[in-house]
Amino acid sequence: MYKNLSLFYDDYMQNVDYDKWGTYLQRIIDREEVNPREILEYGAGTGEITFQLSLPPLSHVSAVDLNDDMLTIAQNKYGEVKNIDFFKGDM
Repeated sequence: MYKNLSLFYDDYMQNVDYDKWGTYLQRIIDREEVNPREILEYGAGTGEITFQLSLPPLSHVSAVDLNDDMLTIAQNKYGEVKNIDFFKGDM
C-alpha cells in the first residue's frame, strides 16, 4: 500500500512547518515536566519529526517505520545525526 509513498511524500508535505511541530512537542514535554533521555517514534517516515525530537535538550531518538524506502530517505537526510537510530518495524 505504501510502496510508492516515499517517492512524493516530502514534496507533498513541504508546507508543513516541522520547526513549529518541534516547538509544540517540546512545550508538551516541558509542561508535563518530563525529561526523556530516549524517545521511540513509530511511523517516522522520512524523518522530519524524528530530527525535531533529536534536538537539544532531548538526547536520543529511535525512529521506526515499516517502509524501507521511507527509512532510506530518512537515513540519507539524518543518518549523520549521532543521537538518531533508524529501525524497520511495524506498529
